[in-house]
Amino acid sequence: MWQHLAVLAVLPLLATALLGAEAVRVRAEEVAHVRTAQQQLEASRQLDALRRAVDQEVLPTLALAVARDPVASARAGFDVGGTAERLLADGPAAQAAARAATDAALDAVDQGRAAPAAQLARSQLRLVREAADQGTPSPDTLSWCYLQASDALLVAERGAAVRAGSAGLRAHSAVAVNDVGLVVELTGLASRQLPLLFTAAVLPVNLRGPVMRKWRGVSGSYDLQTGAASGLSTAQLRASWTAAVSDLRHERLGHQLGASDALTRGAPGELTPTSLLLLRQSSAERDLALSRVLDQALAGATAASSAELATSERALALTVALCLTALATSAVTTVVLARRLSGSLRHLAAAARSALEGSPLARRVSGPREVRDAGDALESTAAGLRRVGEQVEAVARGDLAAALALPAAPGRLGRAVQTSVEAVVHAVEARDALRAELVHRASHDPLTGLANRATVLAELAAALEVVTALAQTSGPSAGVAPAAPEPVAVLFVDLDGFKRVNDRCGHAAGDVVLRTVAARLVAQVRTGDLVARLGGDEFVVLVRGAELPDVVELGRRLVEAVREPVPLGADEPAQSVGASVGVALSAGAQDDDASRAGARLLAEADTAVYRAKRAGRGRVVVFDGELRREEAERARLVTEVRAALAAGDLALRWEPVASTADGALLAWHALPHWARPGGGSVPASRLVAAVQEAGADRELGRWLLGAALAQAAAWRSCGAAGFGAERAPVVAVAVTDRHACDQRLLDDVTDALVAADVPPESLTVIAGESAVGADPAASWHLGALRAMGVRIAVIGVGSTPVCDLPALPAHAVSLSEELTTSDDPVHHRVVELLAVAARSVGADVVATGVATTGQLGRARAAGAHAVRGPLVGRPMTAEQAAALPLPLPLPVAAAPATRSAVPVSSPV
Repeated sequence: MWQHLAVLAVLPLLATALLGAEAVRVRAEEVAHVRTAQQQLEASRQLDALRRAVDQEVLPTLALAVARDPVASARAGFDVGGTAERLLADGPAAQAAARAATDAALDAVDQGRAAPAAQLARSQLRLVREAADQGTPSPDTLSWCYLQASDALLVAERGAAVRAGSAGLRAHSAVAVNDVGLVVELTGLASRQLPLLFTAAVLPVNLRGPVMRKWRGVSGSYDLQTGAASGLSTAQLRASWTAAVSDLRHERLGHQLGASDALTRGAPGELTPTSLLLLRQSSAERDLALSRVLDQALAGATAASSAELATSERALALTVALCLTALATSAVTTVVLARRLSGSLRHLAAAARSALEGSPLARRVSGPREVRDAGDALESTAAGLRRVGEQVEAVARGDLAAALALPAAPGRLGRAVQTSVEAVVHAVEARDALRAELVHRASHDPLTGLANRATVLAELAAALEVVTALAQTSGPSAGVAPAAPEPVAVLFVDLDGFKRVNDRCGHAAGDVVLRTVAARLVAQVRTGDLVARLGGDEFVVLVRGAELPDVVELGRRLVEAVREPVPLGADEPAQSVGASVGVALSAGAQDDDASRAGARLLAEADTAVYRAKRAGRGRVVVFDGELRREEAERARLVTEVRAALAAGDLALRWEPVASTADGALLAWHALPHWARPGGGSVPASRLVAAVQEAGADRELGRWLLGAALAQAAAWRSCGAAGFGAERAPVVAVAVTDRHACDQRLLDDVTDALVAADVPPESLTVIAGESAVGADPAASWHLGALRAMGVRIAVIGVGSTPVCDLPALPAHAVSLSEELTTSDDPVHHRVVELLAVAARSVGADVVATGVATTGQLGRARAAGAHAVRGPLVGRPMTAEQAAALPLPLPLPVAAAPATRSAVPVSSPV
């Protein structure tokens, strides 16, 4: 009894202590939040000073770098009026002073919140300074490196201001911290205007676009931010802001910087790098004025947070005193009450033990009226607990219906228990339903409701295990006559033309098509066969116990079912897609585990459908022994090509490109050639495909560029292969799509040109239209090569819209062999349209693969200025190319009865 009384006495004391501790903790957190906000404000001030110093270091460093580069100096106009000499004389001192100011700002950063950002900035500045002193990077690269360091500091500065404002401050302090954030944003935008504009001014006109867009974004944001003074909290701060941004000198600086549109036109006599250097002092004065506004905002925020800190500390001390007083009072009161109730509680404890045992009380509890009422309640509770025990036992047995059928115990407790039992029962039912739903979602496609890839692989493995088990139980060791196990077939269904539906009608229409196709596939299979969607427009049908002819016939029915038009609604025309089907059949008992066998069977069906697509789409192809041998040969070829490329076993073959007008040799197209040991020569197209599958696109491209330009340099030195003529031919090298998108393409071309010591205009780089149209990086790389002087050609297949042709960085459009050699009038029409579109943007037209006089006539009629192919000359060695008689004898052929020209306004 005394132990229980002790517990009853201690509980109020513990509750009081816990409440007091919580109150003290809350007050202590308020103090910590204010101190954190003050630390963040100090970090913001230090980072702002460091960022402004970094921004002011950019201009003298860029000016000195341009002055040291004769080409850049001439482009920037520094060679006029002795600007370059003055910069070379005074620039090192200005650069050293700017660096000293930056270093001082770095040293001023303490080991507090701003230290990580300062250490990162120190590392970045050390690298960019070393590069600037060595003169290795270009001005725009230097500017970009400084801008990255400044951006990192600005982000850290903004973050410090945001963290200070989100530290749980009171309204007055939070508003003052918000003022700091507004001024930080303004100073960050102002300090980088002039460095960005100067960087654009010293670049060539055709390379200024990205920098000018960056500058316009910063300048526009600055103009918008200058009007944000109304968001400041105090009239004094608003006045300082307005005075800083409205100063006549600063407005004049803004007007002078606003003349930057001249830079995009490259017009002489307007805004120049020299004139921008003269604005450095004005820009520095504006940055200083804005920094004073920031200091004023920081001072206001610091003062507000200090006042809040003092208030919070006083509140903390008062809370501690109140908590101690409450704890003492509670202790005294608890001891007094415990002594008065000890006798009555002993009787009540005995009654409680009886109630817990579920037995009626031996005698009525005596003592105060409240204790007697408690004894009566215990008796009633014992009866209710017995009822609750029955319900709990029913739930534990899993008899949920019986638990709900039992009547509730009387009183609120009974109703609460009954409600809890009902909630438990419903929760169990909901859990079971949710588990079933999750299992369904994990194994089915959410769009079509079909099984997904995981389910297909699991079902396929289970089916193959059954096949293997049947084969083993009916084998000789089982004493049963062997029986052929039922085969398992996989039909891989890949939709044809689905991307066109998505592009024309949108993804919602594509979803309608996928659901309709799924329903049609399910309607064609037997009960028990599995239809699944792997993803995208790929479906799989798993068939058990069917022979190959039946499976092929099912594949044809699937193709016909998918081909039917799919209605999209009253406002949309019906859309049609096709299907190609690849079939793979299990070969009896498996020699490895069922999971690997199932994955291999699915891969074989995928290979077969790929063959079906290459063969013309809309057909059924079975993965048989021949296809298996071809796949093995392809894999072996990929391995051998990778080894041959690493060993340097490739050679070059040269295909001449002739003028359609007089047969003059215009170019030599370099093709890779490989004499495969024991396998004869491998065609260039097959060799390139193997290289692409091996992922060695860049290695092949680098080798082609180096070998082709080295041979061109040898021909130039002796005047062979047409290089002794007045109009020497160029060397054309095709790069793969992956190499065209690789940022190292510029380095590969530059290295090859430097190693061969040939001018850039002697090289034509040919890229696929698919790469240029799909990846902006490829277009940018080719544009940079064109700016260097390298000629660019794009292989045209007619997929690029006419409106996008002017944006292609191409001197010529090379019509694909698929178009020029086709006898399809539609392809002839595409050739004519492509030629007209290319000429309309000033690009030459080259017809490839020309093998007959009829194809030559169509090329001439379409306006092609050059052709290559078997009719002009087959690929040859360098010695054969050097001995080739020039000009090339092209036959004179009349144009076929097709239209020779298409109006420019005709749709392409």
